[in-house]
Amino acid sequence: LEFVAPWCADCQEMSKLDETPLVAAALRSRFERVRINVGKWDRHEALRKNFEVRALATYIVIDPKTSKLLAKTTLEPITKKGKKLTAEQWASWLKAH
Repeated sequence: LEFVAPWCADCQEMSKLDETPLVAAALRSRFERVRINVGKWDRHEALRKNFEVRALATYIVIDPKTSKLLAKTTLEPITKKGKKLTAEQWASWLKAH
């Protein structure tokens, strides 16, 4: 699950990373992606509460058979100087989960 919003700079940066060949390959090989647009924090309140989403961009990996939470990360603030997430780092996290 990808909790995102169009106004979120971190979400926009993650979209760019997701398009890099390394990350795109990791996503295709292991995940069924579901993007959840939270709007201006006025959408999908029950899902946000259920998964305790308090910041964006939040990524959650759930088991497709049991819906059990396997991993969760909030990638904020990756757009600030010195906090830039690389495609290699993101692909590594994806492969580990």
